[in-house]
Amino acid sequence: MKVRTDDKIFVTGHKGLLGSAICAELRAQGFDNLVTVSRQELDLRDSVATAQFLDTQKPKAIIHCAALVGGIQANLARPADFLRDNLLVQNSVIHGSHLANVDTLLFFGSNCMYPTSANQPMTEKDLLQGPIETSNLAYGAAKIAGYIQCQSYFKQYGRNYYTVIPASLYGPNDNYDVNQCHVTPALLIRFHLAKKIQEPSFSVWGTGKPRRELLYSADAAQGVMLLLEKWDASKGPINLGAGDDLSIEEIAHSIKDVVGFKGNLIFDKSKPDGTYRKLLNSARAQEIGFRPSTTLKEGLKKTYEWLLGSKHIRGLKPGDI
Repeated sequence: MKVRTDDKIFVTGHKGLLGSAICAELRAQGFDNLVTVSRQELDLRDSVATAQFLDTQKPKAIIHCAALVGGIQANLARPADFLRDNLLVQNSVIHGSHLANVDTLLFFGSNCMYPTSANQPMTEKDLLQGPIETSNLAYGAAKIAGYIQCQSYFKQYGRNYYTVIPASLYGPNDNYDVNQCHVTPALLIRFHLAKKIQEPSFSVWGTGKPRRELLYSADAAQGVMLLLEKWDASKGPINLGAGDDLSIEEIAHSIKDVVGFKGNLIFDKSKPDGTYRKLLNSARAQEIGFRPSTTLKEGLKKTYEWLLGSKHIRGLKPGDI
């Protein structure tokens, strides 16, 4: 079901990494009827308030980006939070959308939904074919529940609700709290601070061997535009990836170069590696024209420039930069 430029579109998590990029891309393509709301104005964990909001707004489509997310450290420390909050938010938004007769909903899953034993690159048919990585089990399980919920509302009610599974995202408006965030923002801010105080060395968790597929947030947003035009729930979930991956060691060296840190890299093998590899097979997205255009070097440079120039950075206090 195609969405027109004058249709009302609700983007959850509009201030975050993915949501902000999607809002920028929608506006750039002439969509000027966007609905956004802060968590202070609406707690999406509250199913009653969320249903009332959706019934009042009556959007044509919802792009659901809001979620409690974090890296290995956060997932290990707060599994109950990651499971509870994401289940509550997903249920509120998906069921509330059904009650409000919303036509289309894009639910963003995660590459950690896939089994650790899945062949690489992972295809959409690999979902639910085995256990997932224990270090982010709670978060991954919540995302799997959201995927099943979208499928169920399509099967039972004919709703055009489907799951988009992106590669590991990075870009402006990410969370830079080193105790909570993912590997790319964590390395960016830590390298910057190490450079600032001229540290002689820099320590990275794990062996550096695991590989990650990184997708710049603006490229993911362009993929969303294609999905709104060319995808629907009858076709099932869809991966949205960059097409290749790099080792954590290679990513760390790339960020080191962009930031300009001159010290040595040390890999702390006493720390966990997490999932060894999470490369997506994005053939379905490629078939509808998805081609990420931002190289890792370009994306990291843009992100670092944003980090240096922004006055409000989630996870950091004024003066931290």
